[in-house]
Amino acid sequence: MLAAIHIRQIHTGPNTMTCAVLATDTDVTLFTREGKDDADRYQAGLDAFAALYERARDTSARLHISDADLRRALKSVSDSFPAVESVDTPFGPLGTLLQHASDAIGAHVAALLAEEEARREAAHAALPPLVVATDASKARNLHGTGLGCISETGARRMHMVPEARSILEGELLAIEMATTKFSDRDLHILTDSRLAIACLEGTYQGRPGISAVVDRIHRSIKGRAVQFSWVRGHDGHPLNEAAHRLAVAARRCYDANASHAVAEEIARNIVASLDESRSATA
Repeated sequence: MLAAIHIRQIHTGPNTMTCAVLATDTDVTLFTREGKDDADRYQAGLDAFAALYERARDTSARLHISDADLRRALKSVSDSFPAVESVDTPFGPLGTLLQHASDAIGAHVAALLAEEEARREAAHAALPPLVVATDASKARNLHGTGLGCISETGARRMHMVPEARSILEGELLAIEMATTKFSDRDLHILTDSRLAIACLEGTYQGRPGISAVVDRIHRSIKGRAVQFSWVRGHDGHPLNEAAHRLAVAARRCYDANASHAVAEEIARNIVASLDESRSATA
């Protein structure tokens, strides 16, 4: 009998384990152990070896073990296992068996990843759309636009785009920023720009550069449920006001050449004031 044992330690999502595969002339058998330290590696390999030895008692086996440490350890006590001959180099058919063992572990890992992806998709589907407000701020007679977005959970981002040529482009860029920041959720995006929504719905095109931003937004939300709603700006809507303040802060920090630390502190204060206003109205 010819046989090969291959061992691999893996970490996929919540799964941390050691896999050992015994491949023979007739079949392939997988053995797993939770954990991935040296003891787990040895034990998984010994599980596979024990299974082989049970089958080789009435015959004999030539075996290659890919793990050099385990191979040496078993060779040192080879007198206890006379039915198994250890082979250091997997030439010819032994190399083929070793590849079969490796492929079996690869298939097992792929199955684990598929299960984890299915769990993530199920968890994602169970979540309601995340509400996110976006806004842009552009000073008169100055180039560039500040962008802001903030979710109902307080996650936020602010960014300055010096090359933005219009407030409409800025509003769309803020929406794009939200769709990329919250890329793993269905979204309900609030904006105070009717024109931005019209661009996304295809009822308004604007300047040539606008269509490029719209196309990127459509690509970023493909496969997700994303709703766009208009809210009246500067009308006391807490999320809209916070998004507006973030956009203004992005522009002013850029103009003042403020450090990243200062900009982050301003953003944290904006989120904190949003929390305070919510508490006051609760």
